[in-house]
Amino acid sequence: MTEFNNYAEQVNSAVNGMVAYNNYTEVSRDFTEYLPKNILNSQDEVVEWFVVSIYGESKTTEQLGIFYDEFLNLYILPVMTWGVSWEQAAPVNMLENEENE
Repeated sequence: MTEFNNYAEQVNSAVNGMVAYNNYTEVSRDFTEYLPKNILNSQDEVVEWFVVSIYGESKTTEQLGIFYDEFLNLYILPVMTWGVSWEQAAPVNMLENEENE
């Protein structure tokens, strides 16, 4: 598995482009239907939402928690990192959260 030095490096390896979409939860009908269970049940709050263009579904996109919203026909990146630049934030592995449930 690929090792990343920080969150920014991890995102850049999987995401081709992104646009902030912080009103996502107001626009997507029943967004919790698409949200991965490990994020829905997480103690951490999603602080930002991004519409992303990905290079393809992969282990890295799963680790980042990227999911497909069928109603909007978009890939969504939920971000739970707040208060530090992505270059200083540690890489995430949302799959670990899923395995611990």
